[in-house]
Order: sequence, then C-alpha cells, then structure tokens
Amino acid sequence: PSKSANFFVKGGVGLGWTEAQVDFVGSDTETGFGWQVGAGYDIRLGTKTALTPSVTYAMGHFDGFSENLIQVALSFSLY
Repeated sequence: PSKSANFFVKGGVGLGWTEAQVDFVGSDTETGFGWQVGAGYDIRLGTKTALTPSVTYAMGHFDGFSENLIQVALSFSLY
C-alpha cells in the first residue's frame, strides 16, 4: 500500500492450462495462451496492515475452445 496511490491495475500474458474429466476414465489436459487484467484498491487499516478488494478477468485460449474467469477477492495483508 502507498499513502499517495492506493488504486492499482494489473495485467499479464502467458501460458494457461485446463484439465477436464473425460467419461469417468481419466482426464484431458490442454495448454494454451492466456492473459489477465485486473484492478484493486488498498485500504490501510494501520501502519502494518491493509485490506484489499480486487477484481481480475482472465481468459485462456485452448485447442478449439476458450475459458473465461472472473475473480473477486478480498485480501488481508500483514507487513
């Protein structure tokens, strides 16, 4: 957390993977390109603690399909 800028954005690209159950006999794993973007806000609770709500959107592109993920989180940090 920063006293002057509590709002933050994040992003990234890389490899993603997914695993799915196939007909109760095993699993199938796919690897593909993925990316994410997000934002959050650090709320200082004291000199060594912070509460951080954030949201992240991620997408992975795999062989023949795509997966989307929206993550809403609330983090508590001790420094």
